[in-house]
Amino acid sequence: MRRRAQHMMASFWFIPAMCVLVAIVSAETLVAVDHWLRAHEPAWWASSALAFGVDGSRGLLTAIGGGTFGAAATAFSITISVIVTASTSYGPRLVGNFMADRRNQLTLGILASTFVYTILVSRWLRSGSDDGNTFVPRLAVLVALVLGVVNVVLLISFLHHMAASTRVSAMTDAAVRRLGTVIETELRRHADTDCDTTRPVGGHIVLAERGGYVGAVDLDTLVSRARDEHVWVVLEAAIGDRIYPGGVIARISHASQAGADAVRAALDLDSSRQSDADVHRAMGDVIEVAVRALSPGTNDPATAVNAIDELASALVELVRTPLLHGAIREEDGAVHVFWRPPSHKELIDAPFLQLDPYLSADHTIYGALVQMAWQTEGANQHPELAGHAREHATRLMRDAKSKLNDRQFQALTAINERARELYSLVEESRAQDAPQDSQ
Repeated sequence: MRRRAQHMMASFWFIPAMCVLVAIVSAETLVAVDHWLRAHEPAWWASSALAFGVDGSRGLLTAIGGGTFGAAATAFSITISVIVTASTSYGPRLVGNFMADRRNQLTLGILASTFVYTILVSRWLRSGSDDGNTFVPRLAVLVALVLGVVNVVLLISFLHHMAASTRVSAMTDAAVRRLGTVIETELRRHADTDCDTTRPVGGHIVLAERGGYVGAVDLDTLVSRARDEHVWVVLEAAIGDRIYPGGVIARISHASQAGADAVRAALDLDSSRQSDADVHRAMGDVIEVAVRALSPGTNDPATAVNAIDELASALVELVRTPLLHGAIREEDGAVHVFWRPPSHKELIDAPFLQLDPYLSADHTIYGALVQMAWQTEGANQHPELAGHAREHATRLMRDAKSKLNDRQFQALTAINERARELYSLVEESRAQDAPQDSQ
């Protein structure tokens, strides 16, 4: 239900539909209030400042409604054009960012709802020639006038936002923010540095009844069910995995239909890989920006270097988060559920290995990757990961020697030496702080 709610909120129709619904309710409510005010005729309602007149009110509502409808069509056309451009330039996976942009949704929603509002209010206008009873919903017309001014400001803001959001730096920043959120919210869950993670062997195999991508795993409910039924569960499917009907998703200690159904219910399968808990997908969005910049025909090393620098900050944050172990320990120390958490090593390897096929004879790209490797190594706080990022720096230097000319390789060597010096200073700082910590 949470996933469906998130997809609905991110869709391009939900917020505009809600705005139109609010416009309908507001129009009918304000007209009813106008009827009540007409019966009581307070001084401010009878003021000449609100006396628009029947013809003036009709012309005002027509102008606001027609202009707003044209602005909504223009805004929609601009959005579609930007989506097509983003899909071609940055990749189809990043198009969802435009679709889920709250400002775009609100702009289209307010423009469309203003058009609906003016139509509903205009039908209440009555002149003496119509039925002998003149009625102008003054308060409702005043709100329409305010909405017209707001829509002009909103349209200008929308045009600025769309122009700014198409910049590649904005795309990269948005992808990095999502990656940082996933690292902060997902990789810090279930961190346990003192837990036996030996996965049991054997057991009854649980097969998937339908296919899809694993979007989330309800570990809390699964732990509770496993504890109540006195079984252990080993999950063989992880967030982001593609599951096919009949594929293996878990093992449980003994055959139980209720246990198998509980395991299947704990896995949220989606038709597409759009989970907010999938750290590999979040990192892949940032990597794709760099890949697109390095692809043949694009040749945009500055964009690639910017994306790599942002990836470096994400990897630095990654190696500072606790390592996740494949066991969920309860308060009493018992372990009933074993899962497959994201691997720090795999996440460190991902940008280096995915960018390898696109590296050309450009020392700036090699330099950015080498610096990323040394920065990650310097920020690492886990003995299990010691030297892992450094291996990528060594491999990159070896590969660059065969691809770059002498001048480029000399420049890259200078970058590598400077990164190593900074790493050495970090290590020296840790050595100086160690005696103080022990005291």
